[in-house]
Amino acid sequence: MQVNGDADRALIEALQVATRDLLAVALQSLDRVSGIRLQHMRLLIAVHENPGAASVVLAESLGVSPSSVTRQADRLCDAGYLTRDQPADNRRMVVLTLTSEGERIVDAVLGYRAEVFGKAVLALDPTLRADLTSGLGRLHQALHGSAADHAAGALEP
Repeated sequence: MQVNGDADRALIEALQVATRDLLAVALQSLDRVSGIRLQHMRLLIAVHENPGAASVVLAESLGVSPSSVTRQADRLCDAGYLTRDQPADNRRMVVLTLTSEGERIVDAVLGYRAEVFGKAVLALDPTLRADLTSGLGRLHQALHGSAADHAAGALEP
């Protein structure tokens, strides 16, 4: 990796600190409202955000193998957070759906995170909020890139 000067080093360090802070909020949200493991919550949120999506599509969106989604879905179905279904017109496809308890857990986790972040952003100047929104969106795009970027080593979602 080539870093262009002190400003880039400072930004990378700021991102390292932000990563620790965001991960702390994510883990606290799980501890306080659900007790579910982080990788399982990622799947529950992916199902929440992609209702009716096939498990292979969820695997792609999470950057994991379909077998990983299957193993996680097995645990989450057994725990009562997900249901598994096969459409009548495609018996090879598996569709995951949140149960009412799964919806409750996802809503509670996302609500907790929104509350924590909401309090934090109130301390920021409105211009900084707008810049941060734009910057984080562009960082997300740069990290995930295009399909060609993935082949060259960009991060999976």
